[in-house]
Amino acid sequence: MKVNLTEYDQIRELYTRVMTDTQSEHLHSDTAKLLKFADTIVQHKYLVQQCAISPRYAQAIYDILPADQQAKLDIEKIGQDASTAHLVGKDVFRMPRKLMYPTTKIIGVCRTSLARVQGLIK
Repeated sequence: MKVNLTEYDQIRELYTRVMTDTQSEHLHSDTAKLLKFADTIVQHKYLVQQCAISPRYAQAIYDILPADQQAKLDIEKIGQDASTAHLVGKDVFRMPRKLMYPTTKIIGVCRTSLARVQGLIK
């Protein structure tokens, strides 16, 4: 049986099944203490990623943030954006369906190029 795991599954397992309630509370508190220094857009994007792991995770961090910062964030929008969190930073229209060159060829090209550059420098 092939299991199709996402990049969020391992951390979701850690957060929901491995960590104790006390450990989760410390994680939320420590995260919120530092996140409050970030710009609103960074806070939003970070909470979107946490919501993709677990909505409870994002909500707990959000609840600890200062009230003035909570007012700048839309928790509903964070929840909506979490459905596409796995695409953040990826240009899905330009992503190749497969590697154009096998990895070994890429390494060979890099070594050849490096040798040429070193020859020019000497």
